[in-house]
Amino acid sequence: MKRNWTGLFLWLSLLLLLSGCMFRSPESLYRLPKLPEEYSDLQEKLTGLLSSGLTYASPVSGSNTQSIQLQDLDGDGVDEAVVFLRDTSSTAEKPLKIHIFRQDEEGSYQSAYTIESEGSAVQWIQYEQLNESSMKELVIGWQLATNVYSVSVYSIDSSAAAEQLRKGYSACVVRDIDQDNLKEIMLLQINEDETKDNYVELYRAEGAAVNLVGVAHLSSEMNIGRSTSASLKYGYLQGGMPVLFVNGPYGGEEGMRISDLFAMRDGVFTNITLDPATGNSERTIHSYSMSVQDINGDSVTELPMREAARLPEESGDVMADLQYVVKWYQYNLQGESTYVCTTYHNDKDGWYLELPESWDGVVTITRRDTAYGERIITFAYWNGAAGKAENFLSIYTITGDNRESRAQIGNRAVLVDENDTIYAAEFFDSRWNHGLTMDTLRQERFHLITTEWSTSDS
Repeated sequence: MKRNWTGLFLWLSLLLLLSGCMFRSPESLYRLPKLPEEYSDLQEKLTGLLSSGLTYASPVSGSNTQSIQLQDLDGDGVDEAVVFLRDTSSTAEKPLKIHIFRQDEEGSYQSAYTIESEGSAVQWIQYEQLNESSMKELVIGWQLATNVYSVSVYSIDSSAAAEQLRKGYSACVVRDIDQDNLKEIMLLQINEDETKDNYVELYRAEGAAVNLVGVAHLSSEMNIGRSTSASLKYGYLQGGMPVLFVNGPYGGEEGMRISDLFAMRDGVFTNITLDPATGNSERTIHSYSMSVQDINGDSVTELPMREAARLPEESGDVMADLQYVVKWYQYNLQGESTYVCTTYHNDKDGWYLELPESWDGVVTITRRDTAYGERIITFAYWNGAAGKAENFLSIYTITGDNRESRAQIGNRAVLVDENDTIYAAEFFDSRWNHGLTMDTLRQERFHLITTEWSTSDS
């Protein structure tokens, strides 16, 4: 009789708790707490593995990073136990081990599969539905050496775990790119030989194999290598089509970036923004490495492009740093862009402001940091003529013990009180109609920044 896993979930929770930052010897990190009696057979097998010279070696990144993971791999409603180990002996050719335990009809845990690999770490693992069977495939990223990775796909049956794919890669994304409700594997491939192109490969499960079904090239002047990584992000085009954004440094120009957008067009995996005449996505060259995101909540992913907000020499104001606004664009399947909105992103203080369209070209932005825990961003109207810009709004980031009282100075009003920081705003008398009220500022325009960009989206 296959038993309920509730007790094991509680034990695994205890295992995770005990693996926290406590003052214990290194050896104790690998000791299991005593399992409930009904799981003694599993404990005995795990203890045997540890006593044979193996140690726990959990995946180092991704959403599945526990040393012992529970997954229903075969679709029978009962979870298997997936255990990540390393053989520390110097003679081990394949030191990385993944042991999978399954309950038999008597409720005893039996070793069902063992997956082995060379390398220094399991970088990540995902359990995915790549085909129409009830079985989940194991998609595993292995770290072979510094900045050297390979990915494997394993399927399981009643007797074995079969490797369907093993391929080197620079970055990997496992998502549904063709809208068939099954996930595909997209691998970024970087050539160290600068005379050869970089590209993205598309792999799809077909029967008992995972096959290469598409290749699309990156912009020729996207300057990436093993030591200079690109950023990958999965999102959506206008019309709801999935898209993979690949963002990296552009040519030899310091601070410049270029983005390639990959999607299925007419059944072909395509870089939809690539200009065949130049070999680059000319319309996505920009100077900002911020994450693509759905900035306006319409379920379409926008690409940010930064522009200087003003020329301080012409405004007559003195400021330490040139400030920038960010213009956001979304794309259709033809690679054509549509302007969505403009924001001011204050990355240092963790907030951004969605700017009204009427501010474009006539608003200057200055920053001032005080010695008593206030950072002040001031927006001013300036029409380009002689004379001083006219301040109409300041937004304050206030920290310190007396932040509550300082948030009430003058006409300030609190926008957000977040942990040890208060964000406040103050309007000044102005002849220019800026189109905001404190309510619209607080409820519609002012937002805290959440971190979304990463080097992979696997």
